[in-house]
Amino acid sequence: MGTLKECAKSLIEIHGQFDRLLEKEEHRLFLDNYANLSALVEKVQNAFHKWKEHITESEKIDQELICLARENEFFLDHFEELLAFAPQENEEDFLLQKRLTFINQKKLNILIGDLDAVFEGSTSLNASIAFLEKGFARLSGLTDEFFRPQQDLDALASVWIDLCASYKEARSSLLDCGADSLENVEERLHLLRTLARKHQTQPNSLYALLDSFEEKKKRIEQLEALKKALLMEGRTHEAFYVTQATLLSKERSVAKKKLEERIISHLKKLQLERLIFKVHILPLNQENWTSRGIDSIAFLVSANGETLLGSFKDKLSGGELSRVLLALKVELAQNTSLRTIIFDEIDSAMSGAVATHIGNTLDLLSTQLQVLVITHTPHVASCAYHHVKITKTFEDNRPLTQARYLSTEERVLEMARMLSGTEITPQATEQAQHFLESNPLSKYKDSSSL
Repeated sequence: MGTLKECAKSLIEIHGQFDRLLEKEEHRLFLDNYANLSALVEKVQNAFHKWKEHITESEKIDQELICLARENEFFLDHFEELLAFAPQENEEDFLLQKRLTFINQKKLNILIGDLDAVFEGSTSLNASIAFLEKGFARLSGLTDEFFRPQQDLDALASVWIDLCASYKEARSSLLDCGADSLENVEERLHLLRTLARKHQTQPNSLYALLDSFEEKKKRIEQLEALKKALLMEGRTHEAFYVTQATLLSKERSVAKKKLEERIISHLKKLQLERLIFKVHILPLNQENWTSRGIDSIAFLVSANGETLLGSFKDKLSGGELSRVLLALKVELAQNTSLRTIIFDEIDSAMSGAVATHIGNTLDLLSTQLQVLVITHTPHVASCAYHHVKITKTFEDNRPLTQARYLSTEERVLEMARMLSGTEITPQATEQAQHFLESNPLSKYKDSSSL
């Protein structure tokens, strides 16, 4: 329904007390349409929306940054503290094992000494394997019967080599541990657990916490970089918007003078010689800029020689308002998508001379678009191309409305009735005939043939 309403606005308009031109916002639209500025207005709108889109995105980033800061008010301090401490994955388990190693150091030294004798002493398996290799080598020169035992010895030697390597690695790790001290391990463990309590987590989780802090810091840096880029692009779009909006303002100022002159010219013909019509253009504060520019536009009038300008509603009587709106629509008709305008008793309470001027003005307007007029004045009716009579009756206590096209003869009678009332006089008929004869467009038009 909303779409249909918008389409209807661009195709048909009803002239009356709820006329759209009584609203100030419509004055800007009217002036832009009158000056044929739709292409420039579209540029201003696009620039404005792009500028505001960047502002909106920047505000979203600000909100996310605020949320990140709210999650941890002292985030950066905590991050630097954890980064300096550099917790390792599962470090508490590692330190506990290391501390246990220090406590059992004496026992470990004795046991390692015994194992060293097996792996490296004169009675180690190395010596036995070397002796067996030499023996099998001599036997292989004399017989093939010891080939299988020799293969098994090679396999044993390979396993032994791997075992020696893993033993040396474990022993080296233990010796590295010995390069530290129990006091250092205890201190590191104490600091680890203190930090864990401070951050309300487990000691082994500090490593993951630091990782999450690093991700958060990266996100903050990304957001700040994105915000900076958005602000730069936003300033570019803002500058383009201001350029186009300023150009639009200049074009409106040019159209303003032309429109004022044209409306005053129409109003003189409609016997409103003393009425003043002005297009008031004022620059808006930046916070009030819109997609339609940086101007505030209002049509202002003063009647009867008053110097103080005001709105249509405040300064004009009903008859004056109708004629001002009619003058505006005559000018708008040159650049509008409207196809039909309906005037509802625009000539109400008008004198004959004024009504004649209104009829002529409506005739001029009809050269641009279709005009439908509801009137009780023969001066206006005589200017029409076609005359349709609307009657209301009752049948079976129900209202019935009928519309009928009138022939030329019927038009004369209907206008005579408008002039004289219920009883049609010869003078009224003669006057009605004169009205039609003075309007060549309607004199010989027989509407009943339509």
